[in-house]
Amino acid sequence: MKSADLVANAVAAYFRFSGAVIVVDFGTALTFTTVSDKGEILGVADCARAENRHEVVVLQHSPASEGTLELPDSAIGKNTAHALQAGILLGM
Repeated sequence: MKSADLVANAVAAYFRFSGAVIVVDFGTALTFTTVSDKGEILGVADCARAENRHEVVVLQHSPASEGTLELPDSAIGKNTAHALQAGILLGM
């Protein structure tokens, strides 16, 4: 899961703060992007915002979520499905 806006935010934050950083983006979804001290995107947690919680049912049936909402091993998602699961289940 690396959309252009997440990558742009990560690059800007990394160069602004010269090191590891967590970028919080309050857009349509609330996302937390983790960046290592080497500038690598480690992962993303994608939280459904309060007004979007009704979409959780839709996400359960979308191809991106692999049809299930299961508690992930990490709060940092390595792909779209895990980012959604981390954000929805750990972020609510």
